[in-house]
Amino acid sequence: MADSSKGSSSNLPELKHFWGSVRGSSKDGHIFGRNHAISNQGSFHGWQHISMILCFSNDRGAFDDDDVWVYEGIALPGNRIMMGRWSQATTEHPLPDDYQCGPFLLWNVDESTVEPDFRPEEAWEFTATIKNPMFSSLPFADILGEE
Repeated sequence: MADSSKGSSSNLPELKHFWGSVRGSSKDGHIFGRNHAISNQGSFHGWQHISMILCFSNDRGAFDDDDVWVYEGIALPGNRIMMGRWSQATTEHPLPDDYQCGPFLLWNVDESTVEPDFRPEEAWEFTATIKNPMFSSLPFADILGEE
């Protein structure tokens, strides 16, 4: 995954942005997220708040607004374990009966035997296919540092 950092006020923690692409069994996905440090918990430092959105493509490789997922949680000190809550992104209110959400626990391993077969800029090219107003207003340009 790529990383982009933005400077911030000296009183606020630095906000970092990240993005990347994943290959699924039937669809490609693209991740856009941000994280920042949070205060010490007791005597333990190194906690990070993280939020990210996972967008999948449809059969034509374009943005599928029925297959968007949001994650929010924390990265534990050491930055190898993340936990939090995921949910389906939807504009329906009240929430539909088949609305999906739940907890997540993700962890990092030392090495992967899978070779990435995607280009780093692929996630940004994918954003051009977003037509839904709910998602087209996401701050992709802000993440890239563009005006």
